[in-house]
Amino acid sequence: MKKVIIMAALLGAISVGSSFAQQVDSTRRMSQNRPMRGGMRNLTPVEVKDLPSAVAATVKDKYPDATIRRAGKGEKGAYLVVVTDKQDSRTLLHFDEKGTLLNERKMPAHPGGGRSKRGRR
Repeated sequence: MKKVIIMAALLGAISVGSSFAQQVDSTRRMSQNRPMRGGMRNLTPVEVKDLPSAVAATVKDKYPDATIRRAGKGEKGAYLVVVTDKQDSRTLLHFDEKGTLLNERKMPAHPGGGRSKRGRR
């Protein structure tokens, strides 16, 4: 009788363990298929002087007091540009490959003035 109970418990533990392993694998697969968050991670960095003239002109016209902080080019030729104004508010600008402004989005401010705590000592 003891052997039957031990075998039943062992069989139950094995089935629970294998179902848990399948759940972990499916969760891992779903997270790998999701696109990465953060628009600037998958871009090729572009120097401000190397931006197309249409992009630079649009930034200068729409945001005359702004400073271009970062710029990058995507695989399909689109450009993302981050500008900051005098109040340190950031705006993300999305341009197509011809330099036409497609979208602009205000970005949340960094706590502590925009500097990471890792770089401070």
